[in-house]
This record gives sequence, C-alpha cells and structure tokens, in this order.
Amino acid sequence: MRGKGTAKELAKKYGVCERTIRNMIAERKDDWLERAKQRKLKVFDLRFNHRKSFAEIAPLVGTTTGGAARIFQYAKREFAPDFPARKKCLSSNLPKNHREH
Repeated sequence: MRGKGTAKELAKKYGVCERTIRNMIAERKDDWLERAKQRKLKVFDLRFNHRKSFAEIAPLVGTTTGGAARIFQYAKREFAPDFPARKKCLSSNLPKNHREH
C-alpha cells in the first residue's frame, strides 16, 4: 500500500504510534526491490535504446534529472557492466605542444 498519507498523519488520525502504521502498511522488501529493478530497466532502455535525455526520462519515472542520471548509473552497473565508460582526457595523453605548463 503506497501513497495514502504519511505515517505521522495516519497515526494521528487512528490514535496509534507512527511505528505501528509503518509496520502495518510497509511495502515488502521483495516488492520494493522488484519495483526498483523495473525502474532501472525503464531508465536504461529509454536512455540507451531510445536516446532520451535525462530531462525527458525524469518525469516518466517520477524523479529529477539528477535522479534519472543516478538510476542510469546504477542500471549500467547491474545490467551492462561492460558498457563503455566515458574516456577522461588526461593531459599526459595530449601531445607535448598541447599540454599546459
């Protein structure tokens, strides 16, 4: 059960402590992990296969642009560990005449 109000609000309404509410309506960990996995798959698919920007992905999964980027990073690690990482430009890789002194 999700989104029916905060534990504090429900506890006040029913005259019980917040912990009781959390224990009664908490999402099972297995369910939460499955939902998180599906979310990561969706973000990965939209970014990798459909070439959507994180700004376009964010409202589709109910998060911020930065949140979508972070989910994509987690998804890459989980579903595509050999996914090519962005190469960093190191000054030692540049020709001598392009290095900063």
